Amino acid sequence: MKHKFWSFRFWLHRSHLYITLGIFLFSFLVIYIPLNTSFFDPVTRAFEDFRLSDLFLRLSDRNSMPESNEIFVVDVTSIRNRKAIAETIAEVAATSPKVIALDINRGPLERARMHIVGHGLKEKIETRLSDGLEKVLPGEVDTMIAAGMGGGLVIKILMEGRTVADALDTMILQPQSEIGKVRRFLNEHRLQIIEENMVEEDGKFYPMMKVIHGEKEEYTVCEYTYGKCLLKQRHPVLKKYLDREMAIKEHVFGQLFKHQNSESAARRMEELKKEIILTQEALKYYE
Repeated sequence: MKHKFWSFRFWLHRSHLYITLGIFLFSFLVIYIPLNTSFFDPVTRAFEDFRLSDLFLRLSDRNSMPESNEIFVVDVTSIRNRKAIAETIAEVAATSPKVIALDINRGPLERARMHIVGHGLKEKIETRLSDGLEKVLPGEVDTMIAAGMGGGLVIKILMEGRTVADALDTMILQPQSEIGKVRRFLNEHRLQIIEENMVEEDGKFYPMMKVIHGEKEEYTVCEYTYGKCLLKQRHPVLKKYLDREMAIKEHVFGQLFKHQNSESAARRMEELKKEIILTQEALKYYE
């Protein structure tokens, strides 16, 4: 025999009772407990700049929109609206930017040339067999990038190509070694580091710097070693590097301490003491 919906026995049935209690509990939670909807913020921000024209272009015939092989590299990290991005790209395009790829070895240069041709960028990127800046004329380029090489080689290129370097507006340098020596050389030759960055990949750390012509600045040994800009901005990757360096130096010092009677061990311990003090000085920037 079926119980009517409004009968007392109908509501005493176990399953009906559980459903009713569940509904009341859910209503209580919705009404009296504030919900945290902050996780919807990314969605809200994503639609802030949405226009109906976006949907129209998405649905329109893509074949009517010609593709271009022209590639521009633009830093848009500080640009938050599409109008500014478009204006920046237009400004770059108006200069008809070109790239000269240099290498002292013919093999890597030929491989680079094949990639350039394959991507349809032959008119934009030129390759030259050159020892440093040897095959570049003063004033022919405004920016130089030297990355993935030792600090000694970076200095050699700048010294031997001084007439070209003097005509440059900007230099992007990413020395793999003797980084403090590179910073000292730049400062002594009135080349000012205006920006530094540092990244980590597979346990290796890569500092890089943006350099322009300027005036000689005051530097401490610590700032030459670890980078004045990185220290002042308390760069998080540099902090990770400093922590690792401190751990390594203290471990090596402890191992050498067991053999302090050895002349070479004692000499190395003195060197490590100075290096540890220098690292501690850098870590104070983060306090």
